[in-house]
Amino acid sequence: MLDVVALGELLIDFTCISADADGYPTMAAHPGGAPANYLANRVIALFHGRFPVLHYSFSETGMKIEDKKPETTYSAFIRLVEDGDYLYLFQSSQYGTMVKKSTVQGDGEADGLKRFLTEKTSLKWVAPTPPISQRSRLPAPAAPR
Repeated sequence: MLDVVALGELLIDFTCISADADGYPTMAAHPGGAPANYLANRVIALFHGRFPVLHYSFSETGMKIEDKKPETTYSAFIRLVEDGDYLYLFQSSQYGTMVKKSTVQGDGEADGLKRFLTEKTSLKWVAPTPPISQRSRLPAPAAPR
């Protein structure tokens, strides 16, 4: 089992690599040296670029991750979040399980699992809330010469 903890933020630096005829920049993304970036790069290197995959099963009484014990009962879940590709099953403010929708197999696939978990937990699915909202403005185009 791998326990991973990072304090800090995940930062991506954007640098201007060129500008078009109107002065609008073309930006390139470069992950920064923030703690979460550093740790993410270390974990990726540890697994040779491949992330570990866990298998989940959902029964009438709870969720089980591979052959680990004990089974997590549905009453342990406090929040269900859905975005475009993933379902997030939170058991506390610090712990949750991320399930890629395209990997769900069985009755109704991802939508079936969502209905099942809604019934078992009595929770509603919500959209993710970004931790930080940031607005940025592009510089005004340079005046023609």
